[in-house]
Amino acid sequence: MTASIRILPGGRAEHAPPEVSVVVPAHDEARSLVLLAHRIREVLERESCSFEVVVVDDGSGDGSADLLHKLHAEDPRFRAVRLARRQGKSAALRCGLQASRGTLVVMMDADLQDLPEELPVLLGVLGTGHFDVVQAWRSDRQDARGKVFASWAFNALCSAFSGVRLRDVNCGFKAMTRDAADALDLGDDLHRFIPVLLHRRGFRVTEIAVKHARRPFGRSKYGPLRYFRGMGDLLTVALLERAGTPQRPVRPADVVERIG
Repeated sequence: MTASIRILPGGRAEHAPPEVSVVVPAHDEARSLVLLAHRIREVLERESCSFEVVVVDDGSGDGSADLLHKLHAEDPRFRAVRLARRQGKSAALRCGLQASRGTLVVMMDADLQDLPEELPVLLGVLGTGHFDVVQAWRSDRQDARGKVFASWAFNALCSAFSGVRLRDVNCGFKAMTRDAADALDLGDDLHRFIPVLLHRRGFRVTEIAVKHARRPFGRSKYGPLRYFRGMGDLLTVALLERAGTPQRPVRPADVVERIG
């Protein structure tokens, strides 16, 4: 697939933004990233859309940096932002959104539990023009029972307190328009509430069931207790800032390198 080019006044050529940006936060996921890159490319090329993949390496120590350089050298559509130290998922997503250029933006995790083969499902709903944000719902979630129960309880409380009825608000797999991505004021540790934050800003949010997979490599970086740690953030989102977007100091990301 060749990148589209537009001709500007004066005969200057400029690469047009890709149709889709896939933003992937990753920490020590080198083994998964190789397969993830191959499967994203295969799926989106089959859909005949222009795309880029922006991986944010959140302070990995497993050789991810060398792999990301190799992926970019093989295919310039694979770009990366490397953070000097681990700064958390919210910071990684902020960096990825700032670096992305697509008309539509997808967020997905790097561990292959979010299936690239489900990308057309999310993008198809977004492409109808009826919604600005499409949140994935892992209806057949392939995780340990304790983790599934903790997620269910968190989602129930989030729906009750925020007023936004979603069954899987914390799922990292979601698609949105460029306008929604640019409007996202993602404070530290508020990545769990992205659909709620965007709904508060007037964007149209929907939820759709997707397939989910077991983690093929390593172990999850997060346990069920993360949901209980998120309760304080839920109170911030739901109770303290009902009139608008939560205001919270945002730490500047410590970027060590940009690839592509």
